[in-house]
Amino acid sequence: MTAAEDEVLTEAPKIMTLPQLRQFEGQLFIQNNTPMKITFHERLGDKWVDFELDPAGEPDSIGFLPKLALDMRGLQKLWMKGSVSISDDPDMEDKIMLMNAAAVGASEKRMREIMGLQTEQANINDLEEKSCLVCGLVNRQTGVIERGRVMQNRRQVKDGIAPLCPEHLDEAHKFVPRMVSNAQGDTHWEFDSVSLTPKQ
Repeated sequence: MTAAEDEVLTEAPKIMTLPQLRQFEGQLFIQNNTPMKITFHERLGDKWVDFELDPAGEPDSIGFLPKLALDMRGLQKLWMKGSVSISDDPDMEDKIMLMNAAAVGASEKRMREIMGLQTEQANINDLEEKSCLVCGLVNRQTGVIERGRVMQNRRQVKDGIAPLCPEHLDEAHKFVPRMVSNAQGDTHWEFDSVSLTPKQ
């Protein structure tokens, strides 16, 4: 046997028998090799074996194998057919972590996309267009704000925050909100202008 052949044999994965797996002291790993989800749920004595594996290639298709599961006839049959692989290779733990990290990253990215769309939609629906109390100009015929357009959210409108453009925000103290109701009972805020004169 050459040194190269000896090296190949050394690196080849070790296939353990069922008795060897039962006697193994370290952590065992199991991998689903099928395109279907596999569920293990069985009572063995006074203990339960209860875990599942997602289809091959998915993050939860590899997991930690409870030693007790080696006594399950169903698992033994799947293992003999090659539907699942059982390994003591510690690299399997790194593989589990990498697959889970990739899944979490994809999930977070999708969640950010969903939240971004929802926030954008909520922001659009939540805004009301107002005319600045200082420089605003509204066309009486069309009702269109021609100058001093201010966007307020519903909370600001409800709380009676004076609509002021960025140039006149520092003049908010000059306007006092007053609740007004119309004939239909609907209420809205109007703003009284207050002028302060120095005391003589």
